[in-house]
Parts: sequence; structure tokens; C-alpha cells
Amino acid sequence: MHIFSKKEIDQAQSLVVVFSELSELDKAAAEIKEKADYDSELFTKKESLQLYRQALAAGGDLYLLRLDPDDRSNRKLQKTFNSLASAFLKNSASDLQFSFLTELSDEQKMQSLKAFLLALPAYNPHSTSGFKPDKDQKSDNKEDKEAAESTEAPASLAARLLAAAGELKLADGESEKTLKNMALIQESDLSDDMLTELIALSSSVYLGRELVNERANVMTPTELAAVAHLVGEQSGIEVEIFEPDGIRELGMEAFLNVAKGSDEEPRLIVMRYRGKPDSDKTLALVGKGMMYDSGGYGIKTTQGMYSMFGDMAGSAAVIPAIRALAETKAEVNVTVIVAACENMISGHAYRNGDIIGSMLGKTIEIFSTDAEGRLTLADAVTYAWQKEKVDYIVDIATLTGAVVVALGNLMTAALADDEQLWSALEKATGTSGDLVWRLPFHEEYAEQNKSDRADIRNTSGGVGAGTITAGHFVRAFTGNTPFLHLDIAGTAYSESASDRKPKGASGIGVELLYNLSKELFKE
Repeated sequence: MHIFSKKEIDQAQSLVVVFSELSELDKAAAEIKEKADYDSELFTKKESLQLYRQALAAGGDLYLLRLDPDDRSNRKLQKTFNSLASAFLKNSASDLQFSFLTELSDEQKMQSLKAFLLALPAYNPHSTSGFKPDKDQKSDNKEDKEAAESTEAPASLAARLLAAAGELKLADGESEKTLKNMALIQESDLSDDMLTELIALSSSVYLGRELVNERANVMTPTELAAVAHLVGEQSGIEVEIFEPDGIRELGMEAFLNVAKGSDEEPRLIVMRYRGKPDSDKTLALVGKGMMYDSGGYGIKTTQGMYSMFGDMAGSAAVIPAIRALAETKAEVNVTVIVAACENMISGHAYRNGDIIGSMLGKTIEIFSTDAEGRLTLADAVTYAWQKEKVDYIVDIATLTGAVVVALGNLMTAALADDEQLWSALEKATGTSGDLVWRLPFHEEYAEQNKSDRADIRNTSGGVGAGTITAGHFVRAFTGNTPFLHLDIAGTAYSESASDRKPKGASGIGVELLYNLSKELFKE
């Protein structure tokens, strides 16, 4: 994606978007095409004609977009730009010219452009990378093998996904329109830093969406680790990948018990970015990496299992978030940790009623194998403070169905035992426009996780407050490190488009964690 300045707009097929200080998208703008005497509250007849002719001469269309000067919140911007994006996607491939005719700050301009970019990508349910794990590509046919060896090897799945983040197809699979040929042309140049942030955030959200939308037969723990490794190479982030032997040496028994039912090997992914070396603070972003969740022997229904390729949305938030921080050279110290595996059924799988160990040494009674995400998170957060010596832990996970019952698919649930972390999150939502609701985190809720046979039980057994008790389970492994838990089970994925997110993966958490990290490290 290239962002042109005003002096670079000698290009064909420009759409002109005009901003004004009125209330909403001008529904009558299309009438300019039909009657030249369109009388606009925004412009004189002469001005309207001039703008339309400018667009028509370039092979494009004119959209008059109105912004309320008293309500320029990011949520309102996003809803407004979704209307614009919907109209834009119906037109032929073209570049886009933004003309800001109001007094908007550079920050507001950047937020406006970002809101438009994040409204554009549409989920195509039939379009994935087409890649399969190597084990599914093996051929016993000698001729096939020779042909494969004689041709140039295709780019890896990780490389294709990262490339797609900067050149994502827009529409419904029928259009060839991409961010590459949809250049944003500004009336006045934004700073280089703001342009860098605009591109880094938008492409990172796209990457997060692509990771979740990719299906589980393709996006395995090994492939996710490959994506993290390539992100590290491209963005200057230190990456360490632990394979099963290394995970075993760390004593991650809870993580390995969940993983052992699958033929796909688990991976522990650790990414380190140090943008503020003079600070002794480090923030851990821990993302749930359940690449597929069948429920194990606590098996899910067909309907409940269908979208469980998206149960790794937490990992698809933290990996792109650290990428955006590194790309913008943010002055933060962040470590990302993902325990990636599958929860499957086999003769090797763990069972309801088992008592297992953990990296911390606590014993865990398994009431349900379908409460598996918190087991992997338990070892991941233990690793964060024991090995990485972090000062704050934020985890993000599609953890409970209870959060959907409580908040639906509009809000993300948050539980915090530290006011500094909660304050940083509140400020972060103001910039990203995400809706987050803080749930109570009283110690009494932790009593529901008590076990008669082990140190702790992995679920309270359906006695209510499931989102809160799940948060308390993870907190029991944080070693008193300041802790914030985000449950995105309701906001990570949708079977239908809404005002602020496309069909499929929403990309929730990428911008939120990016902003939270920067807020936490402000002097």
C-alpha cells in the first residue's frame, strides 16, 4: 500500500471524498450524477459541479461525507466509514482521494483514514490460502515428485499471509481491488510517523484477521510458529520457538496434557521487542493459541465445534500487535507468549477426571477437557513471570461461552487486579473504539475453582460466573504479577458483518493491545 501526497495525484480513476462538519453520510450525493442543479448544504452549485467533474474526468465517482464536529469518536467514525466502504466496494477498481475540508487535527485525519481502511476488507468464506501441512502434500507418484522438484518452490504459508496483510483483496472475491491499487491521497501531508502507524496498524489488523480465518487443517501450531518467525525477521523482533522436548524441559505439564491428544505437535512461541532499553519494565502479552478445539472428551456439538479454527484468536491478536509496535519503533518493552496446540480426541488424550501437573507445580483436577484454554494459559503466564521476569501480564483469549451470554458479540470482557493496567486499557479503548466491560474480580469467586483432590479445578462445574472464575483460574498462576484478562469469545469472530467488523474474524485485540502497551509505558 502506498499513500500519495497531494502533489502525486496525477492519476486516473480517482474517487473524491469530501469531509464536512455536518451529521452523517450524505444519502443524496449520488443524485449529483443525475441533476446538475443539485443544491447542497455543503457547497454551492458551482462547487458541487466542479468536484463532480473532477471525479468524473478521472474515471471515478464523488462521495460527500459529513462528520459531526461534536462527535468524532472512533466508534462513530468507524460506523460512518463502513457506509463509505460499502459504497466504494461496489465501484470499479480505483484510487481514492481524501479531501479534508474541515479543521481536523493530524491525529483525527489519521484516525479517519484508519477507520476507512479497517472497514474495507470483506471475508470471503471460500478463499483461504489453499495450503495444507506438508504431511498432506506428500505424493507417492514419482512423476509428481520430479515435477515438483523441477519447478520453483511456492512461497511459504507464512510469507503469503504476511504479503496478504499489505495487499488484501477487498470485496467478495469477484473484485481484483486491493490496497495496492487503492492508494490514499491526502489533501495535506501527514507526518511520516503517522503514515507509518496507519500502515502498520491496518496491515497488522489484516494479518490478525487472516490468521483466524485460515482453517485448522492449514493453520497448525507449526505454521503459526512459522508466521511468528517471519514476523520477527521482517520487523526486527527476537523470536524463540520451543518444540515438544523444550516444552517438556520447562515442565509445562498442563500445556502438554492438552496437546497430547493431537498428531500436530505443540509449539511455545516467545517474541521479544525492546523499544525502551532504558526502562526496567516489561509487559507480557499472552495469547491463547488453541489452533482447534474439539472439546476433547468433553466433546462439543457439531455447531459448537464448527468455528473452533478461530479459537486461536488471542494469538492472532498478540503476534500482530507486537509487529505493529516494532514497525512503529514504539518505546515499549513487550514479550509475546503463545502456547499453540490442538485439543483433540485420541487414545493419548487427557480425560475428564484426570489430575495433572503444571509448570508452577500446582496440581489441577480436570472437570472438563473443554476448559482447555485456561490450562495452556496457566503454563504460559507462569513462563512469563518465572522465565521472562515480566512486570505486567495481559492475556487475551476466546475463553468462555459465558461471556457471550453476558455481553453478546458487542463487548469484550475485562478482569483486572491492577488499577494501572485497567487505566491503560481504558485509555486504549478510547483510541481504538473497542467496547470493553470490566467485570467484578472479587476473591470470593476464586473459591468456585477449589478441588477436594488437587490444588485447583479447571472449571467450577456450571455454578455461574464462568467468565470470572476462568479469569481467576489463570490468575492463580501469575505469581502475584499485576494481571489483566481479556475474554474475546464473543467479539473475535462473526458469521455476519456488522457496523464495525467484517464477516469472519474481526481482528479484535491488535490495536487495543498496541495502544495499551504505549499507554503503559508513557512517562
